[in-house]
Amino acid sequence: MNKFHIAINPVGSYLVRFKSDTGKTIFYAATFSTKAACLQTIAQIRVSVERPERFIRKGMENGRCFFVLQSEKGRSIGVSEIFDNERTMEDAITQLQMTAPAATLVYDKQHQDLSK
Repeated sequence: MNKFHIAINPVGSYLVRFKSDTGKTIFYAATFSTKAACLQTIAQIRVSVERPERFIRKGMENGRCFFVLQSEKGRSIGVSEIFDNERTMEDAITQLQMTAPAATLVYDKQHQDLSK
């Protein structure tokens, strides 16, 4: 099942990534200075993915593309990885919409114990 992965980078900021069951990163949010802000953003993601109009699709040169997820106030919550084509991007959006609302949190222990 797809999961939100939370980690702390070497400078102490919290990172959020949404990964597929195969471990591939689909979507990531900005870095956060507190765990509370990180968890609040995950809550916003869970709500926002249910609103198709909050997915802003962006094209790039050579057919590659990505999407930005916006909050109800129009602010960027996070951005996807870059996809080779629109079909792959749309599949990722569908995956995010279907699984993010109930996705579990995984605390990446590589940097620090985040479960506290």
